[in-house]
Amino acid sequence: MRQLILGVQLKERATFASFLTARNVELIAHLRNVAATAPAGATWIAGPHTAGKSHLLQAVCAAVGSDRRAAYLPLESLLPFGPASLDGADTLDVACYDDVQTVAGKPR
Repeated sequence: MRQLILGVQLKERATFASFLTARNVELIAHLRNVAATAPAGATWIAGPHTAGKSHLLQAVCAAVGSDRRAAYLPLESLLPFGPASLDGADTLDVACYDDVQTVAGKPR
C-alpha cells in the first residue's frame, strides 16, 4: 500500500493567542483544557460562517503537547479521498473535524 500525502496543514497564526475571545471566554477555557488534557468525549463548535471555528480547531491542535497526537481534519478537503482518508483517526489523542456539514447525511 502506498501512503498519500495530503496538503493539509495548520495555519501558523491559528493559535489561541491570535483569537479575539470576546464573549467566548468559557469556550476558549474549555478548548485549552481539551488541548492540555485530551479528556474523553466530544466538543461541538457551532457558529456563523467566518466566526473563527476553523481557527479554534487548528489552535487546539497547535496547543496539544508533543507527547500526544492531534490532527486537524478538514472534511471538505478530504472528501475527494473518501472515508479511507480518516483511517487511523480513532487512534489520535485529539481529532478536530472541520466542515462536518459537507459529509453529514452522505452515504459512505
